[in-house]
Amino acid sequence: MNEVVQQKSILPKSPKNQTPLLVITGVLLALFIYGAIVTLAKGHHAWGTTDEVLWGLLISAYVYFAVGCTGLCLLSTLGHRVWILRLVFGDTKFTNTKEFEDMGIKPIILAITFLSTAFIVLALELKYPLNLAIYAVLSPNFQSAFIWMGYLYGIYLVFLIAEVFFHMINKEKAVKVFAVLAITTGLAATSNLGAVFGTMPGRAFWTSPYLPILFIFTALLTGAAALLILFYFTSERTREQLVPYLSKLLVLFIIVVLILTIWNILSGLIGQSPERYEATMYLLTGSLSISFWVFELGLGLLLPLLIVLTVKDPRSLMAAGVMVLVGMAFARHNLITAGQIVSLKPEVNAPVTLLSYTPTFVEYSMVIGALSMILIGYFLGIKLVNKFQKAH
Repeated sequence: MNEVVQQKSILPKSPKNQTPLLVITGVLLALFIYGAIVTLAKGHHAWGTTDEVLWGLLISAYVYFAVGCTGLCLLSTLGHRVWILRLVFGDTKFTNTKEFEDMGIKPIILAITFLSTAFIVLALELKYPLNLAIYAVLSPNFQSAFIWMGYLYGIYLVFLIAEVFFHMINKEKAVKVFAVLAITTGLAATSNLGAVFGTMPGRAFWTSPYLPILFIFTALLTGAAALLILFYFTSERTREQLVPYLSKLLVLFIIVVLILTIWNILSGLIGQSPERYEATMYLLTGSLSISFWVFELGLGLLLPLLIVLTVKDPRSLMAAGVMVLVGMAFARHNLITAGQIVSLKPEVNAPVTLLSYTPTFVEYSMVIGALSMILIGYFLGIKLVNKFQKAH
Protein backbone atom coordinates (compact mmCIF):
# COMPACT_ATOMS: atom_id res chain seq x y z
CA MET A 1 0.00 0.00 0.00
CA ASN A 2 2.84 2.39 0.85
CA GLU A 3 4.47 1.66 -2.50
CA VAL A 4 1.27 2.58 -4.33
CA VAL A 5 0.94 5.83 -2.39
CA GLN A 6 4.57 6.69 -3.10
CA GLN A 7 4.14 6.09 -6.81
CA LYS A 8 1.06 8.28 -6.93
CA SER A 9 2.89 11.07 -5.13
CA ILE A 10 5.21 11.60 -8.11
CA LEU A 11 2.32 12.90 -10.15
CA PRO A 12 1.31 16.58 -10.09
CA LYS A 13 -1.93 17.52 -8.46
CA SER A 14 -4.51 18.95 -10.80
CA PRO A 15 -5.28 22.61 -10.11
CA LYS A 16 -8.78 23.37 -8.89
CA ASN A 17 -9.47 25.85 -11.69
CA GLN A 18 -8.03 24.61 -14.98
CA THR A 19 -9.88 27.13 -17.15
CA PRO A 20 -7.02 29.68 -17.46
CA LEU A 21 -4.56 26.94 -18.38
CA LEU A 22 -6.95 25.47 -20.95
CA VAL A 23 -7.60 28.90 -22.48
CA ILE A 24 -3.87 29.68 -22.74
CA THR A 25 -3.15 26.28 -24.25
CA GLY A 26 -5.99 26.70 -26.73
CA VAL A 27 -4.77 30.12 -27.87
CA LEU A 28 -1.21 28.83 -28.27
CA LEU A 29 -2.43 25.79 -30.18
CA ALA A 30 -4.49 28.01 -32.51
CA LEU A 31 -1.41 30.13 -33.22
CA PHE A 32 0.65 27.06 -33.97
CA ILE A 33 -1.98 25.56 -36.28
CA TYR A 34 -2.36 28.85 -38.14
CA GLY A 35 1.39 29.14 -38.72
CA ALA A 36 1.66 25.50 -39.75
CA ILE A 37 -1.19 25.76 -42.29
CA VAL A 38 0.23 28.94 -43.84
CA THR A 39 3.68 27.37 -44.00
CA LEU A 40 2.44 24.20 -45.66
CA ALA A 41 0.45 26.25 -48.16
CA LYS A 42 3.02 28.92 -49.05
CA GLY A 43 6.31 27.36 -48.01
CA HIS A 44 9.27 29.54 -47.11
CA HIS A 45 7.67 32.49 -48.90
CA ALA A 46 5.62 33.03 -45.73
CA TRP A 47 8.79 33.66 -43.74
CA GLY A 48 11.35 36.43 -43.58
CA THR A 49 14.22 34.16 -44.66
CA THR A 50 16.04 34.72 -47.95
CA ASP A 51 18.42 32.82 -50.22
CA GLU A 52 21.34 34.06 -48.09
CA VAL A 53 19.73 34.02 -44.63
CA LEU A 54 18.40 30.49 -44.87
CA TRP A 55 17.88 29.67 -41.20
CA GLY A 56 15.24 31.67 -39.41
CA LEU A 57 13.22 31.62 -36.24
CA LEU A 58 12.15 27.99 -36.61
CA ILE A 59 15.74 26.74 -36.57
CA SER A 60 16.32 28.87 -33.47
CA ALA A 61 13.27 27.24 -31.85
CA TYR A 62 14.49 23.76 -32.82
CA VAL A 63 17.86 24.39 -31.18
CA TYR A 64 16.14 25.88 -28.12
CA PHE A 65 13.85 22.91 -27.50
CA ALA A 66 16.45 20.25 -28.37
CA VAL A 67 19.08 21.76 -26.08
CA GLY A 68 16.52 22.27 -23.30
CA CYS A 69 15.65 18.59 -23.49
CA THR A 70 19.25 17.65 -22.69
CA GLY A 71 19.32 19.96 -19.68
CA LEU A 72 16.17 18.37 -18.28
CA CYS A 73 17.59 14.89 -18.78
CA LEU A 74 20.90 15.73 -17.11
CA LEU A 75 19.23 17.31 -14.10
CA SER A 76 16.92 14.33 -13.71
CA THR A 77 19.94 12.46 -12.33
CA LEU A 78 19.40 14.39 -9.10
CA GLY A 79 16.54 12.02 -8.45
CA HIS A 80 18.71 8.91 -8.86
CA ARG A 81 21.99 9.70 -7.14
CA VAL A 82 22.30 11.04 -3.56
CA TRP A 83 26.04 11.62 -3.97
CA ILE A 84 25.34 14.03 -6.85
CA LEU A 85 23.07 16.04 -4.55
CA ARG A 86 25.78 16.28 -1.93
CA LEU A 87 28.41 17.14 -4.53
CA VAL A 88 26.28 19.88 -6.14
CA PHE A 89 24.95 21.48 -2.98
CA GLY A 90 27.93 20.84 -0.73
CA ASP A 91 25.84 19.57 2.19
CA THR A 92 27.29 16.40 3.73
CA LYS A 93 24.21 16.16 5.96
CA PHE A 94 21.86 16.18 2.99
CA THR A 95 19.67 13.18 3.81
CA ASN A 96 16.10 14.21 2.93
CA THR A 97 16.13 13.01 -0.68
CA LYS A 98 12.55 11.82 -1.04
CA GLU A 99 11.40 14.84 -3.05
CA PHE A 100 14.40 14.53 -5.36
CA GLU A 101 13.74 10.84 -5.82
CA ASP A 102 10.12 11.60 -6.65
CA MET A 103 11.09 14.18 -9.26
CA GLY A 104 12.79 11.52 -11.38
CA ILE A 105 10.01 10.82 -13.87
CA LYS A 106 8.75 14.38 -14.28
CA PRO A 107 11.86 15.85 -15.93
CA ILE A 108 12.03 12.89 -18.31
CA ILE A 109 8.43 13.33 -19.45
CA LEU A 110 9.05 17.05 -19.89
CA ALA A 111 12.28 16.27 -21.77
CA ILE A 112 10.37 14.00 -24.17
CA THR A 113 7.87 16.77 -24.90
CA PHE A 114 10.71 19.26 -25.47
CA LEU A 115 12.46 16.97 -27.95
CA SER A 116 9.22 15.96 -29.68
CA THR A 117 8.33 19.64 -30.10
CA ALA A 118 11.79 20.28 -31.54
CA PHE A 119 11.22 17.54 -34.13
CA ILE A 120 7.79 18.94 -35.05
CA VAL A 121 9.20 22.44 -35.52
CA LEU A 122 12.10 21.08 -37.59
CA ALA A 123 9.73 19.06 -39.76
CA LEU A 124 7.73 22.19 -40.58
CA GLU A 125 10.94 24.09 -41.32
CA LEU A 126 12.11 21.39 -43.74
CA LYS A 127 8.67 21.18 -45.40
CA TYR A 128 9.63 17.75 -46.85
CA PRO A 129 10.82 15.86 -43.74
CA LEU A 130 10.09 12.46 -45.32
CA ASN A 131 12.85 13.06 -47.85
CA LEU A 132 15.28 13.59 -45.00
CA ALA A 133 14.13 10.40 -43.27
CA ILE A 134 14.42 8.37 -46.48
CA TYR A 135 17.82 9.59 -47.59
CA ALA A 136 19.22 9.50 -44.07
CA VAL A 137 18.75 5.72 -44.32
CA LEU A 138 19.48 5.13 -48.01
CA SER A 139 22.45 7.44 -48.59
CA PRO A 140 23.76 9.01 -45.38
CA ASN A 141 26.91 11.13 -45.41
CA PHE A 142 28.69 10.11 -42.24
CA GLN A 143 31.19 12.95 -42.62
CA SER A 144 28.41 15.47 -42.05
CA ALA A 145 27.62 16.73 -38.54
CA PHE A 146 23.99 17.13 -39.63
CA ILE A 147 23.45 13.40 -40.16
CA TRP A 148 24.91 12.60 -36.75
CA MET A 149 22.66 15.23 -35.20
CA GLY A 150 19.62 13.41 -36.57
CA TYR A 151 20.85 9.98 -35.51
CA LEU A 152 21.89 11.02 -32.02
CA TYR A 153 18.69 12.91 -31.22
CA GLY A 154 16.58 10.07 -32.62
CA ILE A 155 18.37 7.51 -30.44
CA TYR A 156 18.18 9.93 -27.53
CA LEU A 157 14.39 10.11 -27.81
CA VAL A 158 14.15 6.29 -27.84
CA PHE A 159 16.22 6.05 -24.65
CA LEU A 160 14.06 8.66 -22.91
CA ILE A 161 10.85 6.81 -23.81
CA ALA A 162 12.40 3.53 -22.64
CA GLU A 163 13.33 5.12 -19.31
CA VAL A 164 9.72 6.20 -18.74
CA PHE A 165 8.40 2.78 -19.79
CA PHE A 166 10.60 0.84 -17.38
CA HIS A 167 9.74 3.29 -14.63
CA MET A 168 6.08 2.55 -15.23
CA ILE A 169 6.61 -1.21 -14.86
CA ASN A 170 8.85 -0.66 -11.82
CA LYS A 171 12.10 -2.02 -13.29
CA GLU A 172 14.54 0.22 -11.46
CA LYS A 173 17.69 -1.43 -12.80
CA ALA A 174 16.53 -0.92 -16.37
CA VAL A 175 15.58 2.68 -15.53
CA LYS A 176 19.12 3.39 -14.33
CA VAL A 177 20.65 1.73 -17.41
CA PHE A 178 18.56 3.76 -19.84
CA ALA A 179 19.09 6.90 -17.74
CA VAL A 180 22.85 6.53 -18.24
CA LEU A 181 22.36 5.82 -21.96
CA ALA A 182 20.06 8.85 -22.33
CA ILE A 183 22.46 11.16 -20.50
CA THR A 184 25.43 9.98 -22.58
CA THR A 185 23.53 10.28 -25.86
CA GLY A 186 22.07 13.64 -24.84
CA LEU A 187 25.50 15.08 -24.13
CA ALA A 188 26.79 13.75 -27.44
CA ALA A 189 23.79 15.10 -29.35
CA THR A 190 23.99 18.56 -27.78
CA SER A 191 27.74 18.94 -28.26
CA ASN A 192 27.29 17.67 -31.83
CA LEU A 193 24.61 20.32 -32.36
CA GLY A 194 27.14 22.92 -31.29
CA ALA A 195 29.63 21.37 -33.71
CA VAL A 196 27.08 21.74 -36.53
CA PHE A 197 27.59 25.48 -36.23
CA GLY A 198 31.22 25.45 -35.11
CA THR A 199 32.44 23.39 -38.08
CA MET A 200 31.17 25.78 -40.76
CA PRO A 201 34.28 27.62 -41.99
CA GLY A 202 32.17 29.92 -44.17
CA ARG A 203 30.34 31.29 -41.12
CA ALA A 204 33.04 33.05 -39.13
CA PHE A 205 30.79 34.02 -36.20
CA TRP A 206 30.01 30.36 -35.48
CA THR A 207 33.60 29.10 -35.63
CA SER A 208 34.12 29.27 -31.89
CA PRO A 209 36.13 26.41 -30.34
CA TYR A 210 34.02 26.31 -27.18
CA LEU A 211 30.59 26.57 -28.82
CA PRO A 212 29.77 22.88 -28.03
CA ILE A 213 30.62 23.57 -24.37
CA LEU A 214 28.41 26.66 -24.38
CA PHE A 215 25.55 24.56 -25.76
CA ILE A 216 25.89 22.07 -22.90
CA PHE A 217 25.85 24.73 -20.18
CA THR A 218 22.96 26.61 -21.77
CA ALA A 219 21.17 23.25 -21.81
CA LEU A 220 21.72 22.91 -18.07
CA LEU A 221 20.60 26.50 -17.52
CA THR A 222 17.43 26.00 -19.56
CA GLY A 223 16.70 22.70 -17.81
CA ALA A 224 17.14 24.20 -14.33
CA ALA A 225 14.82 27.10 -15.18
CA ALA A 226 12.17 24.76 -16.63
CA LEU A 227 12.27 22.49 -13.58
CA LEU A 228 12.09 25.47 -11.23
CA ILE A 229 8.86 26.55 -12.93
CA LEU A 230 7.51 22.99 -13.08
CA PHE A 231 7.96 22.28 -9.38
CA TYR A 232 6.63 25.67 -8.36
CA PHE A 233 3.21 24.58 -9.63
CA THR A 234 3.20 21.26 -7.75
CA SER A 235 2.37 20.68 -4.10
CA GLU A 236 3.45 23.21 -1.49
CA ARG A 237 5.76 20.68 0.15
CA THR A 238 7.53 19.93 -3.12
CA ARG A 239 7.78 23.64 -3.90
CA GLU A 240 9.43 24.40 -0.57
CA GLN A 241 11.80 21.44 -0.94
CA LEU A 242 12.95 21.75 -4.55
CA VAL A 243 12.68 25.39 -5.63
CA PRO A 244 15.45 26.69 -3.31
CA TYR A 245 17.87 23.97 -4.42
CA LEU A 246 17.08 24.48 -8.10
CA SER A 247 17.66 28.21 -7.67
CA LYS A 248 21.21 27.40 -6.48
CA LEU A 249 21.79 25.46 -9.67
CA LEU A 250 20.37 28.41 -11.59
CA VAL A 251 23.00 30.72 -10.07
CA LEU A 252 25.81 28.32 -10.98
CA PHE A 253 24.73 27.87 -14.59
CA ILE A 254 24.00 31.59 -15.09
CA ILE A 255 27.53 32.48 -14.00
CA VAL A 256 29.12 29.88 -16.30
CA VAL A 257 26.98 30.86 -19.30
CA LEU A 258 27.68 34.53 -18.62
CA ILE A 259 31.45 33.92 -18.63
CA LEU A 260 31.28 31.86 -21.84
CA THR A 261 29.09 34.50 -23.50
CA ILE A 262 31.54 37.27 -22.62
CA TRP A 263 34.45 35.27 -24.01
CA ASN A 264 32.49 34.51 -27.15
CA ILE A 265 31.99 38.26 -27.71
CA LEU A 266 35.59 39.10 -26.87
CA SER A 267 36.90 36.49 -29.30
CA GLY A 268 34.89 38.21 -32.02
CA LEU A 269 36.36 41.62 -31.17
CA ILE A 270 40.00 40.78 -30.51
CA GLY A 271 42.03 40.99 -33.67
CA GLN A 272 39.05 42.21 -35.68
CA SER A 273 38.91 38.98 -37.66
CA PRO A 274 37.14 39.62 -41.00
CA GLU A 275 33.42 38.77 -41.04
CA ARG A 276 33.46 37.57 -37.42
CA TYR A 277 34.16 41.11 -36.21
CA GLU A 278 31.35 42.58 -38.34
CA ALA A 279 28.90 39.94 -37.14
CA THR A 280 29.88 40.60 -33.51
CA MET A 281 29.45 44.35 -33.93
CA TYR A 282 26.06 43.73 -35.57
CA LEU A 283 25.10 41.84 -32.42
CA LEU A 284 26.41 44.55 -30.10
CA THR A 285 25.40 47.74 -31.93
CA GLY A 286 23.27 46.69 -34.90
CA SER A 287 19.70 45.49 -35.28
CA LEU A 288 20.26 42.67 -32.77
CA SER A 289 21.59 44.96 -30.06
CA ILE A 290 18.30 45.25 -28.16
CA SER A 291 17.75 41.52 -28.44
CA PHE A 292 21.24 40.89 -27.06
CA TRP A 293 21.67 43.56 -24.36
CA VAL A 294 18.09 43.74 -23.09
CA PHE A 295 16.70 40.25 -23.53
CA GLU A 296 19.62 37.79 -23.69
CA LEU A 297 22.05 39.50 -21.30
CA GLY A 298 19.71 41.57 -19.14
CA LEU A 299 16.49 39.59 -18.90
CA GLY A 300 18.02 36.15 -19.40
CA LEU A 301 21.14 36.32 -17.22
CA LEU A 302 21.77 39.41 -15.10
CA LEU A 303 18.28 40.13 -13.76
CA PRO A 304 17.53 36.48 -12.79
CA LEU A 305 20.95 36.30 -11.11
CA LEU A 306 20.17 39.42 -9.08
CA ILE A 307 16.73 38.07 -8.11
CA VAL A 308 18.00 34.66 -7.01
CA LEU A 309 20.83 36.18 -4.97
CA THR A 310 18.65 38.74 -3.18
CA VAL A 311 15.12 37.29 -3.01
CA LYS A 312 14.24 33.89 -1.56
CA ASP A 313 10.47 33.53 -1.87
CA PRO A 314 9.37 30.80 -4.33
CA ARG A 315 7.28 33.13 -6.51
CA SER A 316 10.21 35.43 -7.22
CA LEU A 317 12.45 32.43 -7.93
CA MET A 318 9.85 31.07 -10.34
CA ALA A 319 9.75 34.46 -12.08
CA ALA A 320 13.54 34.30 -12.42
CA GLY A 321 13.14 30.92 -14.10
CA VAL A 322 10.66 32.38 -16.58
CA MET A 323 13.10 35.19 -17.36
CA VAL A 324 15.87 32.70 -18.03
CA LEU A 325 13.71 30.68 -20.44
CA VAL A 326 12.72 33.84 -22.35
CA GLY A 327 16.30 35.09 -22.40
CA MET A 328 17.66 31.78 -23.71
CA ALA A 329 15.09 31.87 -26.52
CA PHE A 330 16.48 35.25 -27.57
CA ALA A 331 20.01 33.88 -27.20
CA ARG A 332 19.26 31.17 -29.76
CA HIS A 333 17.79 33.72 -32.14
CA ASN A 334 20.81 35.99 -31.73
CA LEU A 335 23.27 33.18 -32.37
CA ILE A 336 21.50 31.84 -35.47
CA THR A 337 20.88 35.27 -37.01
CA ALA A 338 24.27 36.85 -36.28
CA GLY A 339 26.00 33.86 -37.82
CA GLN A 340 24.28 34.44 -41.16
CA ILE A 341 24.16 38.22 -41.26
CA VAL A 342 27.44 38.56 -43.21
CA SER A 343 26.95 37.91 -46.92
CA LEU A 344 29.03 35.08 -48.36
CA LYS A 345 31.21 36.34 -51.21
CA PRO A 346 33.22 34.19 -53.64
CA GLU A 347 36.08 36.71 -53.70
CA VAL A 348 38.44 36.64 -50.74
CA ASN A 349 39.08 40.40 -50.72
CA ALA A 350 35.49 41.44 -51.41
CA PRO A 351 34.05 44.05 -49.03
CA VAL A 352 31.93 42.75 -46.18
CA THR A 353 28.21 43.14 -46.83
CA LEU A 354 25.63 42.84 -44.05
CA LEU A 355 22.23 41.31 -44.75
CA SER A 356 18.95 41.67 -42.87
CA TYR A 357 16.39 39.29 -41.45
CA THR A 358 13.05 40.10 -39.83
CA PRO A 359 10.78 37.21 -38.74
CA THR A 360 7.20 37.31 -39.96
CA PHE A 361 4.04 36.82 -37.93
CA VAL A 362 3.78 33.28 -39.30
CA GLU A 363 7.17 32.41 -37.81
CA TYR A 364 6.32 34.03 -34.49
CA SER A 365 2.99 32.21 -34.35
CA MET A 366 4.59 28.81 -34.83
CA VAL A 367 7.41 29.39 -32.34
CA ILE A 368 5.17 30.84 -29.61
CA GLY A 369 2.41 28.37 -30.39
CA ALA A 370 4.86 25.48 -30.04
CA LEU A 371 4.60 25.99 -26.28
CA SER A 372 1.17 24.35 -26.55
CA MET A 373 2.94 21.17 -27.68
CA ILE A 374 4.95 21.26 -24.45
CA LEU A 375 1.87 21.70 -22.25
CA ILE A 376 -0.28 19.15 -24.06
CA GLY A 377 2.50 16.57 -24.31
CA TYR A 378 3.50 16.87 -20.67
CA PHE A 379 0.02 16.54 -19.19
CA LEU A 380 -0.88 13.68 -21.55
CA GLY A 381 2.32 11.92 -20.52
CA ILE A 382 1.54 12.39 -16.85
CA LYS A 383 -1.99 11.09 -17.34
CA LEU A 384 -0.66 8.04 -19.18
CA VAL A 385 1.71 7.20 -16.33
CA ASN A 386 -1.04 7.84 -13.79
CA LYS A 387 -3.54 5.53 -15.51
CA PHE A 388 -0.93 2.79 -15.96
CA GLN A 389 0.04 2.88 -12.31
CA LYS A 390 -3.57 2.79 -11.20
CA ALA A 391 -4.26 -0.18 -13.47
CA HIS A 392 -1.27 -2.07 -12.07
